[in-house]
Amino acid sequence: MRAPDWLTARPVAHRGLHDAARGILENMPAAAQAAVNGNFAIECDIQLTRDGEAMVHHDNALGRLTEGSGALLGKTRPSLRRSNSRTPPSG
Repeated sequence: MRAPDWLTARPVAHRGLHDAARGILENMPAAAQAAVNGNFAIECDIQLTRDGEAMVHHDNALGRLTEGSGALLGKTRPSLRRSNSRTPPSG
């Protein structure tokens, strides 16, 4: 089955056009801006928090890109705002 033309007309930046080596982390505003600048479509994941807020975050839990641990569904927006980003492992 062929994908519709509107879906394949432009390259898609998965989680934004990110490059950790250059300090552009996935799903962050800089990654979205880099995708826009490159005329890429952007794919991102939305997760809900315990208090019903929508967050752009690929993983269901903290840990890979942020300090802390636990499912986003168990966290509130204020607690997530206190989580620090970190550079993801390469590979």
